[in-house]
Amino acid sequence: MEHYRAAEPRGEYVLVMAGAPAGAADEEELTLEQAAQRAFALTSEASALLPLPRLLHRAQPIPRAKCTSSCCCCSRLPNEYRGGYCSVTKLLVLSDSHGARDAIKRILNKEQNNVDAVIFLGDGLRDLEQTLAFFPHLRVYSVAGNCDYGALEPLDGLAAFDQAVVFYTHGHMYGVKYDLDTLADAAAARGAEVALFGHSHIPHAEQRGKVFLFNPGSCGRCYTGPDTYGLLTLENGAVTAYEHKEVPKQ
Repeated sequence: MEHYRAAEPRGEYVLVMAGAPAGAADEEELTLEQAAQRAFALTSEASALLPLPRLLHRAQPIPRAKCTSSCCCCSRLPNEYRGGYCSVTKLLVLSDSHGARDAIKRILNKEQNNVDAVIFLGDGLRDLEQTLAFFPHLRVYSVAGNCDYGALEPLDGLAAFDQAVVFYTHGHMYGVKYDLDTLADAAAARGAEVALFGHSHIPHAEQRGKVFLFNPGSCGRCYTGPDTYGLLTLENGAVTAYEHKEVPKQ
């Protein structure tokens, strides 16, 4: 801060907040909400010096309840994924914003109080990161798409929600524009009941064998009609409801 009082700020500024050190007492660890509040306080202090301070906040799941490796859902996961987090029943699924940051903001404004977690399926990670600064309370899972150049996010994700194992990916690595068999096989091989994918920009839902396949469409560039996103309800290890919704106009 002293440096920039004497030197004109230039370029982009990113605030990095590290996790609690190993061995720290529980009370020393910050919840996601506390971390966001501290980050905003720091950026507010900097606002007098930086013309356009920007907080790139990447949410990590802060669970309501941590399940054990022997619980009904995590016992079916590979060892490296066990001990995950449950209690989520309603998911907001987004994909392929391609620069439509305002669309993501309108969706989150509408659905933030109706869902337990958000899954973003790639091609628009920068849009997501910039928007999440306004929604620090949301639990967000994301993967990179073929247009997320230089992204550090993985290409695939696997999570347990309310006894259902969910495999989520952008889809370009599984040829989803041509057929869905490869994706369904990949999900089944991971013990998943649900496979979420994007890439095609076309809303889709079907049960294929033991795997429920769901594409929310594109929230920024849908090819077959209005831009869309998806909602999934999971109960007792299965999808009990799903919906494709048009992106709000305002």
